Order: sequence, then C-alpha cells, then structure tokens
Amino acid sequence: GILAPRMRLKNLLILLCFSLSPIIDAVISTVSKSCVDVVSRASSFSDGVYTVYPDGVNGISTYCLYDSSTKMAWTLVESYSFSNRGNFPAYVQDYSTGAYSSSASFRMTIGNMRALRHVSTHFFISCNMFADKTKDFLRVALRDFDPIVYSGNGECYIVDTINIRGYSGTEITAPFWQPGSQHLHVDSTSTNCGSRPWNADTVSSEDNFGFYGNANSQFTCSATASSTTNAWLGATVPSASYPRTCAEIVKYNGFTSNGVYTVYPDGVTATSTRCLYDTNSKFVWTLVESFQRGSASSFPSLTSDSAVSSGSNYRQSLRMMRWLRAASSHFMATCNLFTDTTKDFVRVSLRDLDPTAFTGTGSCMYADAVNIRGYSATYVSVPFWQDTHLRIDSSSTTCGSLPWNTGAISGENNFGSYVTANTAFSCSATSTSTTDVWFGSLISSTSSTPRTCADIVSAGQYAGNGTYTIYPNGVTPISTYCLYVTSARYAWTLIESYSRDNKDTFSGTPLRFDQSYSDGYSSRFRLSLGDMRSLRAGSTHFIYSCNLFLDQSKDFMYIPLVDLEPTTFTGTGSCKYFDSANIRGYSETSKTAPFFQRSSPAQHLHLDSANSDCGSRTWNTGAVTSEDNFGLYAATNSAFSCVAAGTSTTNAWMGISVPEFKLTIYSGTSCTGSSLPFPQLSAFDYCSTTFTDGGTINDNVRSIRGQSPTAIHILLHCYNASSPMIETITFTGADECIDVTSTGGSYIIIASPSPSITPSNSVSSSVTATSSITPTTSVTPSVSATTTVSPTTSVTVTPSSSVSPSVSVTPSTSVTPSVSVTPS
Repeated sequence: GILAPRMRLKNLLILLCFSLSPIIDAVISTVSKSCVDVVSRASSFSDGVYTVYPDGVNGISTYCLYDSSTKMAWTLVESYSFSNRGNFPAYVQDYSTGAYSSSASFRMTIGNMRALRHVSTHFFISCNMFADKTKDFLRVALRDFDPIVYSGNGECYIVDTINIRGYSGTEITAPFWQPGSQHLHVDSTSTNCGSRPWNADTVSSEDNFGFYGNANSQFTCSATASSTTNAWLGATVPSASYPRTCAEIVKYNGFTSNGVYTVYPDGVTATSTRCLYDTNSKFVWTLVESFQRGSASSFPSLTSDSAVSSGSNYRQSLRMMRWLRAASSHFMATCNLFTDTTKDFVRVSLRDLDPTAFTGTGSCMYADAVNIRGYSATYVSVPFWQDTHLRIDSSSTTCGSLPWNTGAISGENNFGSYVTANTAFSCSATSTSTTDVWFGSLISSTSSTPRTCADIVSAGQYAGNGTYTIYPNGVTPISTYCLYVTSARYAWTLIESYSRDNKDTFSGTPLRFDQSYSDGYSSRFRLSLGDMRSLRAGSTHFIYSCNLFLDQSKDFMYIPLVDLEPTTFTGTGSCKYFDSANIRGYSETSKTAPFFQRSSPAQHLHLDSANSDCGSRTWNTGAVTSEDNFGLYAATNSAFSCVAAGTSTTNAWMGISVPEFKLTIYSGTSCTGSSLPFPQLSAFDYCSTTFTDGGTINDNVRSIRGQSPTAIHILLHCYNASSPMIETITFTGADECIDVTSTGGSYIIIASPSPSITPSNSVSSSVTATSSITPTTSVTPSVSATTTVSPTTSVTVTPSSSVSPSVSVTPSTSVTPSVSVTPS
C-alpha cells in the first residue's frame, strides 16, 4: 500500500496501524510540489510564505503568489534587492540562500529550480513582488526559453508578454543575455530582434530583469537600492469551471459526443472550438485550425497571428494556440475533421516539433504516426516545411525513403499549402476538403489501464518492486519491471535491461532505433520505440542504473528528459545536464556530462567517464582510457557495477516523482461534518511512528502525550512480510480535516470539510494579500458553459456538429462538475 493519492482526498477512510489519543484533529493530503498545488488545494488563499516540496520529498520555504487576472500561481525561485544584485550569478550556477526570509535576498538551489521546472509551464520575472501589475514584468513559456540551462549573448526568444517602463509587447521576440556567470537579463536598448517599443527612453545598454551593469531608475526593479527583482516558476491553476483543453473537459466534466465546446486556453478567455475523442489512440483533441483546400493560400504559417472565423475556415489566435500547447503533449493534422480515422493524418509530439515556433524547409522531425494516401509509418523521421503553412512533401526523400513516396506527385503538399495538390490525398481531394490541426493529450490513466509505474504507485496498487502490466499508449498492455525508490519518491518504469554478456546485442542499437527484446531483465529486455516514446509523455526523468538498482548508493544517473531525450538524441560528446550521478562511487549533482549516441556508425547511448570536455568531474579519477558507462562498453572498467561480471546488468528507466503523503495531527477540538467512505488502504504487517516538534511517544502504547494545540509532525514507517520498508510517509501539514477515533486498538481517519490554508508565517512585503478565492470551485465563467457558440456554423465537413464516438466518453474518475458543459 503506497499512500500517494493523485486527487484531493475529499473522502478518505484509512486504517492506521498505531494508536493515538481517543479524539484529536488531523489534516491529510499529498505534499505540494509547487504553489500551483498549494492554491489548487486551498479553500481560500492569500499570497505569502508556504512550504513546497519540489522534489516530492524535501520541503523549502518560499513565497507563493496567485494572479487572479491570469489564474496563474507562481512559486518564487529568486528575489534580490538592487543593492544585492552583485551576489546573484547566472541561474546555471548553483548558488542558494536557503529558506525564504526576505525578498531582498533569496534563491533556491538549482536542484529545486530544476525540479520545479517539471511542474511548471512558464517563467516569470517581476519587480517588487509584482506590487504593480501594470508594468515591468516578463513572462515566457518554458518550452520556448529555459533560464536554468540557457547560456548566450543577445539571442532572440519569443515571450508571451513583456513590459519595460510601460512599453509592452505580446507574442514577440526579445534578446536575452546570460553569458558565463553573468545573471540573466534583457537589454532594452538592443535591436537584435528588431525594433521594439521599449527601445524608447532607455539609458545606454540598459539592463532589465537582472545584472544591472547599466541601470535605469525609471525601471521599477532598479528604481532604488531596496527595489527587488523577482523570478518565479508557475502554471495555470487547474479548474473544472475553466477547462483549458478538451482533454480537461473529459477529465473534469466528461462528454459523450464530439462537437463544439467552450475551453479557456489561458485559464480566462472563453473560446469555442471543436472537441474530438479518438477511441483508437485514446487521445482527446482540441481544434486549433480548419480550412478548405480552396482557401489554403489564405492560411499562413502557424507561427503567424492570424485568427480566422469565416464560413468553413477557422483558426485560433497564436496566443490561444500557444496556451493550448502548454496544456497538451501532441499535435495532429487530419483531413475532413478526421471522419476517416484510417488514413491521411500525422501525429507528432510537441517535444519533437512545435508548429507555433517551427520554421524550416525539409527539416527532418520525428513523427509518432503518419499516414498519407494509405501508406503508413510509425516513429519515423519525416521532412517538414513551414516557410508558408506547415506541410509535408510526400515526394521528398530528404529523410530517407518513406512508404508514401510511392504514388506521390512531384513536390506534393500534404497537410497544408497545396501549391501542388494530389486529389488522392483526402485533404486536397476537392476544393471543399478540409485540413485540420489539433492539439491534444492522452486521456487520464485509470486504475485498470495504468500507463506508467508511477500510475500504479499513485493508485495504491504497488506491492513491491517487480513485474507489472502497464498500457503506455493507453490501449496495448505490456509487461515490464516497476521500481519505487522511497528515498527519492520516484517511480520508475524499466525500458531496457541487458547483461554484460549481451552487450554486443545492444552496443550497435541506439535507443532511437525500434528494436525490442523480451528475454528477461537479467538477459535481454527492451520496450519498443513506440512504447518508450509513449512513456516519455508521462515521465519527467530518464535514469541509468546497474543490476536493477539493488545498490542505490552508486553507479546511477538521473537525467531530466527536457535536457536529454534518449529516443531522439544523437551526438558525440554533447554536454547535457543531469540532476545527480554516481560512477564508481564518485558523485556529482546538477552538472553536465558528455553523452554519445550515433546512428552511423550505430552506437548505443553512453557516457565516457574519462572525458573532461564538459569540465573536470570526480569520476575522471580511476577511469580507464575512454571508459564507457551505461552503454556501448567498447572499453570497460570492472570497478563499474554494470560490467563487474558477465551477469551484471545495465538498466534504463523512465519515471516521475510521486508526491509523498502527509498528515498533521492537532490536539484540541474535534472536526465536524459528515463523512463518506473511501477505499481502505492495504494493511501493513507493522507500522512504527516517530513524533517531532516536541511530541513524545511511548513505544508500547504509541500515543501522543502532553501536546499543546499546535501541529505535531509524524513520520510513519510501514513494513510488510513480503517486502522491507515499502513506504516512509512524512506528515507535515496539509488541507483535509479528519477525526481520529478509537476502534478496538486501531484508529480510523475519516475526512471532513477542508479548512482554509494560511501561510506558514507572516511576511511583510509590498504585496497586498489577495481576497479569499477558491480557484477550483467558485469561479463563474464569463460565458455560460451550456450556451457555447460554434466558431462557425459550417466548420464541419461531414458529419455535422454532433459526431458520436465509437464508445461513450466518460471521465477516468467520477467528478461532478461545478458547471454543466454541453456541446453546442
């Protein structure tokens, strides 16, 4: 029984294995990884200092800010006064101040910032804790610009919104600097990215949002010595009342037929669009564009801001498309609203190709699935163009011979442009045939079809490390090994494992090749490329270990997938970031290392621990010449566990942090309110408790004694006969009020109404606390969800506005929406 529920536990019944005082109060939930979690779980919220757990285990005190105008919650990662600017280096350097105590000097560790990055969509810089929300701020999507790894001089990146001294821009490029140890900043005098409104009224080489080698007192971050610059990571707070995508409609409210619905891509603005559930792939899609072949010339690049709602032609604004992108994993192009799901479509991960940012002519990009005129391929490199509209040229062999080269006419355009059209292709069969572009995601995992091992852990179905059945693509079951690392709170899905004796089978097979084996974890095991790429969508990290990670103290490497994606990476000694690593007992954290993976000659992904091209590393000591680690093994070192013996194994995994479960016990008054049952957690053979913060414990009785009405923090260690410690639960405060009552020596905890959450301590700042809000339950949409307006009356080709899916679509869990959402 792993105590890691995925949803707010409104109704909970837990049988604990220890005794407590007969009547006390308690609160219960999973830990909050970010301020988005804090806000979404609170019945009322005020800006202030809270404890978050970016890595799911270790708490850090920081400031949380909720912007009601954008419905975004922000976690402070750095804040410093103008007078302290010299103390704060580039984000790529691991400088920190510890827990938050003042906006004049605060910075998280690079490890915490990198962990927060996985649960955030945007990076935000403000002045004076965003006291003045009308000026001097910058917001950029992390998919466009990642400040934690960026190093450069004046390179242009698109930002969502920017304001400098009152001069604004949206969906516009801005020049960023972060060379060497110099802090990230924008130079508002620069015209590197073209003339910008903020070029006016500058001082020479004016620095904004950091560094301040040349400062302007008219810019509020540098107006006085005590002015502060604040950096945040955050995301839109999820809401059933404001579903951002069609996938969220399914998740929160459900729908039974394809049709026109209202979504709120930016969390605020009502947008009518078409929702499609593909029962074959289990994807839910949100329409962003649909146009007839006869109007193709009027539809430019998807990087252009060209919203259309006219007749049978439809296109969302670039801003809305970019917000949808933040809440989606894939994009898809289809013909005639996908009425024929067997042909003429392309599905691509947004990690591989982002149509709102991509420009190129014949660039080879990975596609998950492609069908053109009945010719199909999966997980293949395809040539994409976007000099005009995004398209594929099916006659091109730029990326190698492809099945649809057969039957193609010269220069044939598919999925856009149609300067050269083939009537055998459904999108260009007639002048009224339509091309449709969608953003979407897989439907939420269910307890009966978990997509990853993390889903198994989160659902409480984990019963120790071993073989489980998962459904990476949401449809097809596969067997693999699941590993839960309790110390790090990560659940890992095995994607590859092989012995040293079988290294030659794998040495010439990069992880980007589609080669699978199922001869056993100690011999030869590898998932298909399709399953690995499906797992990628539900994972944040990739790790290497030896011998199924039986020794978790050495010979491993944790790598964020945003830094290195093993199923697409090619390189020879490319310096890539990792979170933590150990080779032969030598450890490093938050550094870069040289990685290799070639297609020609084919070489498996590996690290050379003798190589110092990315800087000296501790494991250079003791390395043999050109020592290969975690793969290839042309040169091996018997001191490295993966190759110590012929039966030693190398293991590759994908996974994600599963937040720990927490409980705060309060002595004093009892909770009130009715209770409802929740599935009882698996029983443990033995549980022990440790009380901190002044609590005393009698090991025989295990009861709380002599407590004042303040929080008591508890560690619960549970064991069972078949497995050593399978869970350690840190109880440190949360958001559900529950009664603890005696039932024959054990205690049952029953959920009651949730109390408000207040900041962990009071901090004086220039920010006025927001009024009490309930982002997830009490927001009334500006447009009635039952009266959505179709973008056009004829956007459909066939069928008409209500298309019944082949199966009824219902949410993966039963959730009663606060508003009814009905197709138009």
